[in-house]
Amino acid sequence: FFFTYGVLYGTELFIQRGIDRGVVINVASAGGLFPMPWSPFYSASKSAVLGYSRSIADSIRVRNKNLLIHCICPSFVETQMIHQPDKEFQKAIQQIGILSVQYVTSCITSLIEDSLVQTCTRSKLIHIQPKRGQIDITSQRVPSKL
Repeated sequence: FFFTYGVLYGTELFIQRGIDRGVVINVASAGGLFPMPWSPFYSASKSAVLGYSRSIADSIRVRNKNLLIHCICPSFVETQMIHQPDKEFQKAIQQIGILSVQYVTSCITSLIEDSLVQTCTRSKLIHIQPKRGQIDITSQRVPSKL
């Protein structure tokens, strides 16, 4: 669960700083939303980021400070990670597609801008998919399969 420490501690440090208004965007993965049999530790760590983000976003110590804690869950992104030889993994990439790093960063930038100008007034959970774009799944039940 090495992948989760930076997110958890970074968010906690931000909350503890005593800032009255702000935005935190935690990056998990679609692997936190769906099982990933080819990488169970990765999936578990991203599930932890997702669960933590959703829990802390609803906590009284965040609401009282007017902080928004967002969590984005991009599908496969064009990074070194997508070049795994696992056949199941490659099949999933072919079915779902690949996101560019630039697209994911533009989604993050939009979320920050919306939050700072207060068109966004609640913490969000965003799933980013190549074929469907940004999907706000904050109030949806988390799906169990791709």
